[in-house]
Amino acid sequence: MKILFVFAFLFSCGIEPSGTTYRKPGPTNPSPPTPEPNPWSDEIQGIVKEQCALSGCHAGATFVSTGPAFKASSSLRRIESGSMPLRSSPNYGLYNDEKKRKLIDYLSGS
Repeated sequence: MKILFVFAFLFSCGIEPSGTTYRKPGPTNPSPPTPEPNPWSDEIQGIVKEQCALSGCHAGATFVSTGPAFKASSSLRRIESGSMPLRSSPNYGLYNDEKKRKLIDYLSGS
């Protein structure tokens, strides 16, 4: 008899008398997702425009027009190796280790 009672108790848990399964209600006020910061910031765009999107370099090139396109290019490898920007670039005198680090951090996702 005890076994029948335990059996009935175990299989009746979580079922409403109507036969529907009881489910916990979800949160009433879920918090909205936090927007991710835009890493393709004015600062990064400014460095790209200053060092890459120049006449005689990559002016008008699609890979320097958006963040995703820039990341998809070979720019990270070229900047890390020092082969870009070219030393003959008109604005190379403005290029420094801080700008290089910011570009590398952006492109590598750091």
